[in-house]
Amino acid sequence: MILRTALLLLLMSTLAACNKNGFKALKAGSQDSSSIGTPNPRVSLTNEYGVADMNGNIQAFQDLQFRFKVPGASGGSAISAENLPSWLSINNASGEIAGVPPAPETTNEFSLSVNGIASGPYRVAVLGDPIKQHQWHLKNTGQTAFAASGGIAGHDIHLEETIRSRTLGQGIKVAVSDTGILESHLSLKDNVIPGRNYLNNFAQVLNWNGSSTPDIAAPQLSHGTGVAGLIAETGWLGTGGRGVAPMAKIAGFLFVQAQEQLAIAGLFTAGHVDQYQGDFDVFNYSWGDVQCALIEYDQALRDRWRLTVQNGRGGKGSVMVKAAGNEYIGPLTDCYPNAPATSAYLGNANFTEDTSSSYLITVGALSADGISSSYSTPGASLWISAPGGEYGWNASPTNQAVHLEPAIVTTDFVGATRGNKTFAAIRNLFNAGAAPNASFTHTATFNGTSSAAPIVTGAVALILSANPNLTWRDVRHIMAVTADQIDAVQGPINHPQASANLTGHVYEQNWITNAAGFKFHNWYGFGRVNVDRAVAMARSYTSALGTFKETNTGATWKYDSGNLNNLAVPPATPAGVSNVLTVSENYKVETIEIRLSATQCVGALGVELTSPSGTKSILMNINSGLLDTEIDSHIFVSNAFYGENSAGNWTLKLIGGRPDCTTQWRNWQLNVLGH
Repeated sequence: MILRTALLLLLMSTLAACNKNGFKALKAGSQDSSSIGTPNPRVSLTNEYGVADMNGNIQAFQDLQFRFKVPGASGGSAISAENLPSWLSINNASGEIAGVPPAPETTNEFSLSVNGIASGPYRVAVLGDPIKQHQWHLKNTGQTAFAASGGIAGHDIHLEETIRSRTLGQGIKVAVSDTGILESHLSLKDNVIPGRNYLNNFAQVLNWNGSSTPDIAAPQLSHGTGVAGLIAETGWLGTGGRGVAPMAKIAGFLFVQAQEQLAIAGLFTAGHVDQYQGDFDVFNYSWGDVQCALIEYDQALRDRWRLTVQNGRGGKGSVMVKAAGNEYIGPLTDCYPNAPATSAYLGNANFTEDTSSSYLITVGALSADGISSSYSTPGASLWISAPGGEYGWNASPTNQAVHLEPAIVTTDFVGATRGNKTFAAIRNLFNAGAAPNASFTHTATFNGTSSAAPIVTGAVALILSANPNLTWRDVRHIMAVTADQIDAVQGPINHPQASANLTGHVYEQNWITNAAGFKFHNWYGFGRVNVDRAVAMARSYTSALGTFKETNTGATWKYDSGNLNNLAVPPATPAGVSNVLTVSENYKVETIEIRLSATQCVGALGVELTSPSGTKSILMNINSGLLDTEIDSHIFVSNAFYGENSAGNWTLKLIGGRPDCTTQWRNWQLNVLGH
């Protein structure tokens, strides 16, 4: 049995990791204006038009389009104003004043005049989110989020137009499989719907319904609360921050800490499979396996993934979002206690088959500078990237830059000595109760692909809220088409350990452009999610993907090399050894799967796939440091061929990265998924 771990906790549990430059890195108030204006501001949240009460008080909402019909005005009226707030402007053609309030406030009194007839005075109470100004993933102005240094302005998920138009995730239900959610949290409780608790009802398989609130005395169990806040923290309460989809509904699944008891009860597989089903539009998984060994899953779980995208959302398919992992480099002792203490491995999302599923959206993490976070696991199975942050410290004993860069601000267990904030309270003043966190409801040191995945999940909720008729494939397509290409540096990427490079061989490609025109990078997938562009495309989208097809028939792989008789992979030779499979079906590729079997020198092996159009995708980098003795029918996935034609010769190449051993290649198979 393999226990899944909340990915943020992997960052905190070890002090030995390396960033992408190869050096060591530690893993580790507003005025409440709700009483002014309309009696129930939550009711008016979805309406652009403000209404003045008898005292001239009007309710507005931070970042949302606001309109006020000037009494007595009509199209063409001459409207003037005195002391009008700077964010409001007069529209004589419509007889309105309008604007988007940038911050919580109660305005000074202002008066209006229509054709010389005065009205007013008026005051606008702007209800907002005082913590939102520190949430750089929503709008990056270069703020520090209480770390020692700030990010680069503009490197965020670009959702201002979407929020302004009041597309807020309405009607979308999200399952958060994690450590549970503090369901009573002020910033979450309005959006919480019934969830599951896998510590309950062991005698009744598939009946784990119950409160997901975990033991708040255990700081690490706040992980799910932070994840939930990034997806759907309720906005416009006047006290907290804001989720990406602040009106989506969230159900907590308390799963991570229940695994051992599920195993004791003989229900581990049933509980694991249960995570991927139910009446939800989107599922978020910010947990996973350590990637210092190859992990395969049984067919039952793969069948469950397929059923979820076939049958979920009334046949349109539920969308499943998965964190890629925090394993760019890690200690081999994570998997092998007897490994040398100095031995490290290089993670890859393709090493574990839930982060290399063709049915899940695998997400990489970005820093506030707009580049891959120092810990983020790469791989050809990534689809998209989103902010995950760095460590958020205001001081570092080793003065390493990644420690001092902004992390992510989100919900936490409530209290000065509760939750994630306790892990770095002395290194981040916000965690220690600095305003606007005097109530200790949030943390500023959340990070990891644990953060990136729920930010993408929130984006998916907004996309589906804008167009509920989209299929799971439409959502993936829209994100791929609208993603931002970031970190557009040219040239190959070297192995983090200079001695592990192989002369004449490219360790990792930079951005590639495939034959269909899609740009792809193993660190970023198709790029950073751009919510405004995705939602705009979703609103007018008509699917052109056609009927989903694959060359496999059930569990039978049509394209199979047969027995390669332990074909020798020459050691330390860039040319490697290749084998070709010829595909007759001419599909438009959505995903390519290969299944590989080989023995010996797995930790040195590189695996590359080239399409009939000549696009190369690196599925496994040389000299990863894995201690596996064989690859036993492990499935690798690449999204780099998206949109290409499948017919023709597909070439798989194996490269031996070290001079001291030879890999024996047994077999490989290929499956095309597309239309």
